Amino acid sequence: MRDILRNGTTGTSNMNTPKTIELLSILVEELGEATKAAGKALRFGIDATNPATNTPNIESLEREIADVLVAIELLSDVVDMDAIKRDYMPAKREKLAQWRLK
Repeated sequence: MRDILRNGTTGTSNMNTPKTIELLSILVEELGEATKAAGKALRFGIDATNPATNTPNIESLEREIADVLVAIELLSDVVDMDAIKRDYMPAKREKLAQWRLK
């Protein structure tokens, strides 16, 4: 891990604060809920409606994606998102580009 912590330090030791642990817990929970919503959309169809809640799968997925984005936004208090965008995201975009449907 490079210099992505807000205080400019490297390593993971400063990530062990109660605030960071709480924010990471929230992120994990929201990612799990987004995974579940995406799985239901794949299994039953993005345009299908959940009969138990009468909610369209697309709406559930959109809400869960929003929750993930909020969790990431909250995490930006302790993690330098600009460094992540600069140091990690370009390589991931390049790697995924080879798998895009054309």
